[in-house]
Amino acid sequence: MNWTKPAIFVSAILGISLTGNALAATGDEIQVYDDDINKPKEFSLELHSNYIISGSKTPAWEGDAPSHHSFRITPEFAYGLTETLEAGLYLPFLHESGQDVRLEGAKLRLKYLSAPKDVPYYWGLNGELGHVSLRSAEQHWNMEFRPILGYRMDKWQFTVNPTLEWALSGVHDNVPEFSPAFRVSYALKEDWNLSLEHYAELGKLNHLLPSSQQTQTTYIAMDTTIAGHDLNFGVGKGWNGNSDAWTIKGIINMPF
Repeated sequence: MNWTKPAIFVSAILGISLTGNALAATGDEIQVYDDDINKPKEFSLELHSNYIISGSKTPAWEGDAPSHHSFRITPEFAYGLTETLEAGLYLPFLHESGQDVRLEGAKLRLKYLSAPKDVPYYWGLNGELGHVSLRSAEQHWNMEFRPILGYRMDKWQFTVNPTLEWALSGVHDNVPEFSPAFRVSYALKEDWNLSLEHYAELGKLNHLLPSSQQTQTTYIAMDTTIAGHDLNFGVGKGWNGNSDAWTIKGIINMPF
């Protein structure tokens, strides 16, 4: 197997994380969940990296790491339990200026996916439970439910994740935050796909924030496969005052 290009990709990501200035925490991953799932007994490692080129310089809560020039690398380990069930573990790492690389916590997930090949639609649900530092989230313990709804048509693929998020510790209520995301992908040619991705944070499900206080970010992303490894790279633009102005993201998947 030719490891040269994937190795260069990973080395570039690690190089940015260890040499950047004033680095702080960003999201663990920037990804829309679609019809991808490991086969039974298949193990994989997916490396997520997110870098905020231009973002907020003010903490959103006490202990928060502002997003401006922030960078995070998150290894995600996944294992196929059955044809429709997959388990995963996230280990988010953070590098800040003047600090050693630190493990921010851990998150466990379980994904169910129904994606029969003889029909164009697919659906599923990803559940996640995590404990992270206050640099990464306003509360230590958090839970997420991410529905997966999608449709495949010729060269097109459409996926929606109407995600709900709860804080399980500290001062909180039982009303989830609503963070929908969607992805539209077009196959340019074999192993090359161009995507439009959009991520939003709209506030509490029973009381959505005014548009000026919401987070709305759109990405142009490219997916390809090199030496059996799936690669994703994207550039995102924020659309209002609460959104980071510019973000870059990269994902490399390494099946074993």
